[in-house]
Amino acid sequence: MGLFNRRKKKPADEPLPNARQEWKDEIPWGTVYGGRELDLPAPLEIASAPALAQWFVDVFAGETDVTLDYSVRSLEDVDSILAEFEERGSERTAEVTACAGFYAGEVFVRNHGFRWHAPEENPLMQEFDAPRALGFAISAPGDDAQSNIVNKAFKRVENGNEDSLAFFGRFLLADLRSTPEPDAS
Repeated sequence: MGLFNRRKKKPADEPLPNARQEWKDEIPWGTVYGGRELDLPAPLEIASAPALAQWFVDVFAGETDVTLDYSVRSLEDVDSILAEFEERGSERTAEVTACAGFYAGEVFVRNHGFRWHAPEENPLMQEFDAPRALGFAISAPGDDAQSNIVNKAFKRVENGNEDSLAFFGRFLLADLRSTPEPDAS
């Protein structure tokens, strides 16, 4: 049973949470995000990560019965949501997909001490001339290695379950737990 088969019942006259963007109808289904400017509910910057994540929670809390509570387990629900976008492609769903990535990042920032990195802090982003939205990354406490969590959300839409955010999240936590504590001597 798909995630959207579990929709909450709404009165027929209640408006949808977001207005339809007809220009997206011109984008062929399955198109990969190409770097267009995103129409997000907050600026595309680290300080807005909590607000972008909360927007994602608010949209899907009203549309589905899932509970997005910023737990690693909730990343399975995010995977289910993003699975519904695979046929459409990440270009058509870029705003929601980006906010899903910020939600995933906030799971680790809020609960596991990770910190955000702006795309400008990632030399690979400049080397490959990637869209700025894909460069927001997180790193574990005491580790400068960056995980491009927003890009991972886009890859989940583009590649399917092989790029599961839930699996990626479990990997990040296992890696965090296996990292030896710095020697205090």
